[in-house]
This record gives sequence, C-alpha cells and structure tokens, in this order.
Amino acid sequence: MYFKDIPNIYYKVNINNKEHLKILKDITYNIRLKKNLLDNISLYYDYDLVKGDTPEIIAHKIYGSTKFHWLIMLANERYHWIKDFPLDDEILQQYIDDKYGETQNDIRHYVLDGYIVSSNTIGATPVTNYDYEASLNESKRRIKVIDPELLPIILKEMGKIFK
Repeated sequence: MYFKDIPNIYYKVNINNKEHLKILKDITYNIRLKKNLLDNISLYYDYDLVKGDTPEIIAHKIYGSTKFHWLIMLANERYHWIKDFPLDDEILQQYIDDKYGETQNDIRHYVLDGYIVSSNTIGATPVTNYDYEASLNESKRRIKVIDPELLPIILKEMGKIFK
C-alpha cells in the first residue's frame, strides 16, 4: 500500500558496460510526507512495547491492520525494525556477549544526576558496558502512536501529497 502511490522516476544504470534506463520508485518522496504531515500532528499517545511487538503487530493493535506499520515507523522516526526497536532479553544478552565478551561488566563511565562525569566525582555511580547497553535498549521501549481517529485524515492528506 505505501509504495503504490509513490511516483516513479527514470534512473540510468550500467549493466555489462551498457547504459540502461530503469523505472524505480522515488523513495525520497517519504521525506516530504513526514515534513508536511506528521510534524503537524499533535494527537500522539505513548505506547510501551511489550515482548514480541513489531511495527506490524502494533499497527494491528492500534489501527486494525498490519498494513499501517509504516505509520508507526514514520511517527517515531524509526526506520530499521531491528536496530530501532528493543531487543528481547535473550537476543540482547547475545548481542552484549558478542560485542563485549569478557568486558561486559567493565565500567564504561560514571554518572551523576543523569550526566556522565569523571570517576573521581563524589556520588558518581559506575555504569558497566552491560548496564549501558541494557539502558539503551530499554530507552527504545516507549514509542508514540497517532490517534486512530486521525488515520482517515492522514490517508487523505497522503493522497494529496502524492498527486
């Protein structure tokens, strides 16, 4: 659904030292969609992701159809469904093991009142590599969803943008 209304462009490609003209979708078009439409929406709700949530599952829960998964991703400026969403505990642990190995419990930095500070700052708390990655992963859990009542308006406005 998302790509069907995006205009085509002609693009020159070189295949076996021969120039060919190919018809492709203008994928840069979504930048204008976001700027013109989603930045002006004020009715967002917080949604806390639960284990197993994907953009498709969230779209089905909120909008009644998986085909609106792109709206979840655009509204949150999350474009990679794995890197931009929280990992399940087992996958996170494997990621940390692969990235840090034996050093996952080493101190990465110190914090005080939410700021990274020097290790000799009085009252500073150490943050390990594991803690850092777990916190970063957890920060991806809360997203915003656009009020489902606005879906028809968004789709109508999208139609105007693509014309």
